Amino acid sequence: MRDLVLVDSQPARVRLFREAIAVYRERLEHLQTRNEAVTEKARTQMERARKASRALQSATLRRRDLASRRQAPDEVRLHVFPCTEEALKFLRQEPPYEWAPRPTVVFTDLYLEETARASVIEELKADAGLRSIPAVTLCSEATEAQIREAWAAGSNAVVRLSGETPAMLSQVADTLEFWLQEAVL
Repeated sequence: MRDLVLVDSQPARVRLFREAIAVYRERLEHLQTRNEAVTEKARTQMERARKASRALQSATLRRRDLASRRQAPDEVRLHVFPCTEEALKFLRQEPPYEWAPRPTVVFTDLYLEETARASVIEELKADAGLRSIPAVTLCSEATEAQIREAWAAGSNAVVRLSGETPAMLSQVADTLEFWLQEAVL
């Protein structure tokens, strides 16, 4: 199970993330289907080869071992907080969030970061128990100075979202794919 935290007060951005998670899941399912097809093709070729030579028996055992370790795509849960204070309680597992899981990545809005009393990213990076959680700042229209400030606050990435919904959906899905598949390995 992968948990994401989105600190954003815009309902449209929350919908965008939920749709992007669906796209991410579809991509993983497609990848798994493609891998199964490749595995099935390899299995067929292995059967022919085994009939021709007993030397391939060890390869068959390795193939079975790999197939037994194959897992279903990770489930992703999105935890949304419209304000910084509630997000920080969740991240710190303070009441009423004692049950809260440790998120894989935290996304926050640049505008919310600038207007909030406490910056999620600065608080996250100041806390020794939380600083290893990647923090990504989202922005639609930002100046270079604002982006530099986000980096200075401790953002692991700053993602500029384009104005059109299909493009934003693809950008967020790509961002999720990177942070859930590549960066956390």
